[in-house]
Formats: sequence, C-alpha cells, structure tokens
Amino acid sequence: MATSLWAKAVAAVREHTFLIETPGARGTGFVVPSPPGTTNVCVVTAWHVIQHANDWQEPIKLTNFPLNKEVFLDANSRGIDFNGDRDQAIIQFSATDLLLPASRLPLMNINQRLNEGVEAGWLGFPVVAPYNLCFFCGHISGWIQSDEAYLVDGVAINGVSGGPAFCQDDKENPIVIGLVTEYRPNWAGGTPLPGVSLIRSINPLVKHYEDLKKEIDAAKVQEIPGNQARGGLHTSL
Repeated sequence: MATSLWAKAVAAVREHTFLIETPGARGTGFVVPSPPGTTNVCVVTAWHVIQHANDWQEPIKLTNFPLNKEVFLDANSRGIDFNGDRDQAIIQFSATDLLLPASRLPLMNINQRLNEGVEAGWLGFPVVAPYNLCFFCGHISGWIQSDEAYLVDGVAINGVSGGPAFCQDDKENPIVIGLVTEYRPNWAGGTPLPGVSLIRSINPLVKHYEDLKKEIDAAKVQEIPGNQARGGLHTSL
C-alpha cells in the first residue's frame, strides 16, 4: 500500500491539535511546551480566533478528537497572553487529567528559516468539514521579514486559523515552524482568485520563552546572599 511521506508527521501532530470554539468564533490550536517555571498546558492559536471571547470574558471550548478529550474554560480557569501585531495567542490552563502525549512537538530554532521551495504542511478544522481535522500542504513561496511570516502556495480555509504548520526532519518527524493565520486571495479586477496562505513564524513564542527563562535565572541570582535586586524583565508574547 502506498503511503504519504507526510503520514508519520501528521499522525504525531494531530494528537497535539485542538478544535477551538467560542460563542462567536471557531478555529484551531495546538499544544506547545509549558513556559519556563510552569506546568500549565499551553495551546497556541491565532489571536483573532479568541480575541472577542477574551475581551468579553466568554467561555472557550477546546476539543481534541484523537484523544477524545474536551476542555471547557471560563474566564477564571484560563490565562491568555497575546501579540496582536503577530496574530498569536497562548491559552494556559491546568488540566492534570487531559492525558496529552508525554512529549511536546519540537519548535524550529529561532535562528533557522525555511528556504523558498521547501514543502510545509498544516492541520486545521475547515468550515467545510467543521469537525474533521484536515491536512494541507504547499511550498514556501517567500519570507516577509517585517511580519516574521511565510507566504505559502496552499489554501487556508476558514476554521484552519491557528492550526500548526510544520516541516519534517530527515526521519519524517515534524518540526513546528508556526501557525496559519490567514489566506490572502488575489483580488485582480475585484474577483477573488487563488492566492497564498500566511504562516506566522513560531519565533515570537520562542523569544517569549527565552525572556522568561532569563527572568527566572536573574531572580535566582538575586536570591543568592550578597546580591542586590536590579529589577526584572518585562516580557510579552
């Protein structure tokens, strides 16, 4: 039986992927390693998926179909950090009985970037099949430095926003490169024509974690007898 070169990577990523639903929106999210100093479950998604729910303190429901698990979060049972300019958000919550995979998906090194022509894949819950986790793929078309984002020759249907985008290592294991945030059609002549998807780099999250680690390390140094506090770092995704 023929097998896809993406099948192994997709099987690994799907167990970390959630359908995200709010009273007024839906999208996709995925689990990433916990921030330094915490053991919370952290789900990354596109900020526009949960912005209204965050602003109005509305509930957010997360569903992981491969694991048959559902988490219902009210405003008091979650924490949300976001970067509106990068359309990224982290939902943090405690879920000791969620039984997620023991290991987390590896994130691309902050100093690495995919070149044009490299194939990337992504997962999400498109509105045309709202409860089916679907796989998409395309080739890197270009890199927008100002947005820290990839343009990709592939589709991103409504509902896929926030879904994990990934490449593969030499052993076909996934490496997360970012998240899908939008589809940019070509509006030539006022008619929407095929365009490209925008995949926001995972770099802001990696930088955020690095800053948190520095803050924790600095606090430990200040606790050593004889050291004086010099002020902490303020970090934000």
